[in-house]
Amino acid sequence: MIKKKELILQDFEKYPKQYTWELSTNTKEELLLRPLLHSDIGKLTSFLENLSIETRRLSTFDSYDKVTAKELCNAISKYDKLRFVLENQNKEIVGLIEFTLDIPQNIIDKYTTYGITLDTKYTCRFGPTLADEYQSKGLGNLIFPYVLKIAELLGRKHIILYGGVLADNTRAINYYQKHGFKIAGKFYNDNGVENLDMIFSI
Repeated sequence: MIKKKELILQDFEKYPKQYTWELSTNTKEELLLRPLLHSDIGKLTSFLENLSIETRRLSTFDSYDKVTAKELCNAISKYDKLRFVLENQNKEIVGLIEFTLDIPQNIIDKYTTYGITLDTKYTCRFGPTLADEYQSKGLGNLIFPYVLKIAELLGRKHIILYGGVLADNTRAINYYQKHGFKIAGKFYNDNGVENLDMIFSI
């Protein structure tokens, strides 16, 4: 049996059109799911700046401005991150999806306390952020098969949440559970706020 070649980050940078998919929402709006490009700084800045206070509370970016947009675009293929964007028909970024391939030791240790041994070679972290006007419209359901596809292209068999999910974010928790994520355990962030770690096995 011929083993399928696992992709590396540079493959997505070199051949972005091969990993671009057209999506149609339940309102017949056409979206593109594609890798983040170096040329996306302006679009990504607008996306971050327009996120509401509540959406920012639920996300994990250092800032919501051009500084972070530039950092994310300049980091393409350099570290352990793979980022995809959702782009609407107006060429605006309306979603950002992040995959992290390296699992830090503190995350490994935390999962060990839950009784779960993470196989770091086959595990990635995943974190989505949608523009406010695109939330609660079924986009999460629409993109999830592609999240699995991307993880599989990278040779990953397990997905954990980047930064966990706030325990009071019942909408997100229900979404993850609907798609097969299991609660691994609970932890408190630096602000003393309760979060849940969740894991999915492909």
